[in-house]
Amino acid sequence: MLTAHTVSLAVQAAQNMDATPTSDPNGDPRSKGQHSREDSHFIAEYLAQNSSKAAAVFRRYDKLAVYRIIRLSQELRSLEREHDLIVEGEIDPEDPERYAEFDFRVGSKIQEYYDLLISYSQVLHLEPPAERTVEALERHITSPELHHNQEWWGHKLKYKLPQQARARTFPDLVSLYTPAENDYLSKFVDKFLYPFFTTPESTKEAKYVNEQKLQRFVTFAGTVFSIGFLIAAMWVLWRLHDHMIAKLATVTGFVVAFATWLGFLTTAQRKDVIAATAAYAAVLVVFVSQQG
Repeated sequence: MLTAHTVSLAVQAAQNMDATPTSDPNGDPRSKGQHSREDSHFIAEYLAQNSSKAAAVFRRYDKLAVYRIIRLSQELRSLEREHDLIVEGEIDPEDPERYAEFDFRVGSKIQEYYDLLISYSQVLHLEPPAERTVEALERHITSPELHHNQEWWGHKLKYKLPQQARARTFPDLVSLYTPAENDYLSKFVDKFLYPFFTTPESTKEAKYVNEQKLQRFVTFAGTVFSIGFLIAAMWVLWRLHDHMIAKLATVTGFVVAFATWLGFLTTAQRKDVIAATAAYAAVLVVFVSQQG
């Protein structure tokens, strides 16, 4: 049984724990309580500074989400068995309070279950963040020298297993900001050419990428490649003159390359790839027939 003296001792112990500094080799004298209260504000301030919002990277917590879905499923299964007993007449139908309680439990649990399924399904469709983004965020958050020798707690993007020197990225990370295009060309530019698209607030420690500028470049590059396929094919076919077999082989090669380009390096859907490839092949066939 709790007494006033017991509560007083507990409060005093909590205050002493809050006032006890942590032994931080980086020289951060703050207590655990201060870390708990302040670090979330510091991290939020840092993440919100990114103008492109690519720093909005968080975990899905798959284990907890699946656990909750299973627990709700078990509770619903229990209610389903109770429903079967009512249908079979094994529960007194003249008990209105029990029926009202049953209706309330079914309504609340089934609603929570459906809401969780829909929400988790939507979260699963969120794109994972770029590895470059994860590395930059993790390096800044875990480097006290980048924020006045203060340790920041509470937003780890990586974990380290025992007896392993290298940290691993959590497999359930998602980015709340998804670029308009996420094809292989965009990923290549984002990975290797990002220094050309950094924003003015970027520093040596943290690089912020202007996603809109990057996507405009990707669109321009994709347009140039698409036009290049057509112009290059016509010039090659024109040089072949009357070599019909060579022309057919060239047309086949360009059509296959064009379809591969659309299918694997762009976000075009399957029907769009088929339509564009057919139109491209038709143009080349007409060009060859006119030469003949």
